Order: sequence, then structure tokens, then C-alpha cells
Amino acid sequence: MREVPLPLVRFSQAAMVVFILIGILLRQPLFTSAVLVILLLGLAFGPQANLFFRVARPLLVRRLAGAPTEAAELLRFNQSIAAGLLALAQLAFFALGSPVAGWVLSLAVALAAGLALTGHCVGCFLYYQLRMLRHRRTTQA
Repeated sequence: MREVPLPLVRFSQAAMVVFILIGILLRQPLFTSAVLVILLLGLAFGPQANLFFRVARPLLVRRLAGAPTEAAELLRFNQSIAAGLLALAQLAFFALGSPVAGWVLSLAVALAAGLALTGHCVGCFLYYQLRMLRHRRTTQA
């Protein structure tokens, strides 16, 4: 299983929070669109394609050596949830004409990323629960 240095993950989470909050403050959904595109690139082509990681790597080069890591599979799961919510937000903003729903969905992503920065990972909890459910189903069958 591939691992991603935690400082890169934290930088990405912080950047998502900042971009989304700027979007909310300016009432400009294109900031959330940018986060969605960045997440989709990382999901499609791997962590090396994540623009937040590319920006952070040279800035954090000294902190990366020997840094704790996060499983790439878990990172992918968390980013998939964030991308899904932001995709729904884009649908609300641009197709349904419902900015309130778009901002609520975007804020949910920002809150989850902010919580993850404090060590409380909602996506990690969901991932664990799904793995346990899958395990229970295979052991009962």
C-alpha cells in the first residue's frame, strides 16, 4: 500500500478550507470549482497530480523526510467523498440555481477538512465503518 506524507495531506486539507471559505466570503462558487478540479486530478492520476501536493512539496521539503504518513487508499476515499460533495455543490450552484444548497455542501467539505486538521477525520471513521461492515458480511456468509 502506498503512503502519502502527512504534511502534504495537512497542507491539502488547509488549502481546501481556505479556498472554500474565500469562496463563501466572496460568494464566488468558482473557488469551490477549483478545489473540485484539483481533487479530480488527484483522483484520476494519483497523488502526484494533486496541485496542492505539488505546491506544498517544495515548501515542506524538510518536514517530509521521516514524516508520518497516511495510506493512499484512505486519502483517495476521503478525497472521493469531498469531490462527490463538491460535485453536488456545483450542480446546485450552476444547474439548479440553488446557491444555498451549494454553500451548505461546500461548507460540509470545509468543516470535514478542518476537523481532519485537528485529528478528527470523518472520512476515516466512515472508511473504518465500511470496512467493518464488509468484514462482517464476509465472515457471516
